[in-house]
Amino acid sequence: MPSVAELNIISIVLFVIILAVVVYRDRKKFERQAIVLLRKTKTGKAFLTSLGASHPRFWKAFGNAGIIAGFGGSFFMIYTLVQVLMVNIGRILAGAEPVQALGLVLPTASTTGSLTSGLFLVPFWYWIISIAVLVVFHEGMHGVLCAREKVPIKSLGLGLLAVIPLAFVEPDENRLKKKGTAQQMRVFAVGSFANFIIAGLCFIVFAFAFSGFFTAGGVIVSGVVEGTPAYQANLTGAIFQIGSQQVNDVDDLRSALNGISPGDTVAIRTKVLEDDTYVEKSYTLTAIQDPNANVTKSFIGITFSPEPAQSTFAEIKAEFSQYSGLIIFFNGLFLFMFIINLGVGLVNMLPLGPLDGGRMWDVALKRVSPGGYKRIMNGLGFFVLAVIVLTLVSQFVPVGL
Repeated sequence: MPSVAELNIISIVLFVIILAVVVYRDRKKFERQAIVLLRKTKTGKAFLTSLGASHPRFWKAFGNAGIIAGFGGSFFMIYTLVQVLMVNIGRILAGAEPVQALGLVLPTASTTGSLTSGLFLVPFWYWIISIAVLVVFHEGMHGVLCAREKVPIKSLGLGLLAVIPLAFVEPDENRLKKKGTAQQMRVFAVGSFANFIIAGLCFIVFAFAFSGFFTAGGVIVSGVVEGTPAYQANLTGAIFQIGSQQVNDVDDLRSALNGISPGDTVAIRTKVLEDDTYVEKSYTLTAIQDPNANVTKSFIGITFSPEPAQSTFAEIKAEFSQYSGLIIFFNGLFLFMFIINLGVGLVNMLPLGPLDGGRMWDVALKRVSPGGYKRIMNGLGFFVLAVIVLTLVSQFVPVGL
């Protein structure tokens, strides 16, 4: 029987083949713009127009809330990027590992994600579903607010960048530019605002609805100290048993370690992710004297986060084990939908020319400083772009340089 990893790869290959067949059969309705395939349609235009025209007061308030959230997100992102850059500069000078906080979101055939060296790798199905939801709601909200502000929608449709799903709503730009400052900003802001709302809903589902399916089942080892028993045994994974004592959380781990004396032989069992499946491993260590303690105290050389949210290995409760596959998949899906919608929504609010945030800042500065807004916008954009580039570069600096 194929493993979970093999089934995942097979499903991805089948998806790409089916997608290619569908595009080929419908090729006359697609138009190519550089490396992007677009398929314009009128389907959905009447719905967006009708939705935007109904309840105009609600959509105005919704758009105004989007403006506040948009500028708030813009300031938050600028502050965060500067902070990360300063932290990385400090860590590089100290010879420490730089923080990996910024990355290009790309899919991976693995069923686990990672953030490393400027890449945020997301399991393929989580990525494709998250991006599809993101672009549909993002562009859909642009269309709704265009209708609310009486800006005609010239076209809308779907597209592909390789296998990346795209959606677009093309307003009449000339009509949009003639609208007032607040009207334009509402149109620009609501796309990311919709993503923020989706992110919030996904977080609620992930943090509360799915939490009832899981229970603490171990403590994740974040690292081992060089030269110690744990290092020599190459101990990895999440500790769920020490001797005869079950370890569910950090308190259990500390209790078990406190019962060990230097020179004692310790049997440790962990759960380790291999080929997208958790397997159990057993280790036998001999505890040593803690070199940092003035009294007799054992030490095996493991490190772990004191924060339960970061250190606890969560496993599915026994009563739900028959549904473990579905629970794990949807739990991960809502987590990545939260991360991607929030992250992309925030980045889109940065004051950079082609982004919605850039267009918001442009019309706002034009209202405040009609004669100097271009100079201010260019300076702000250059500063933000420089911080992004320097932050990305800092993530590649080798330790100890």
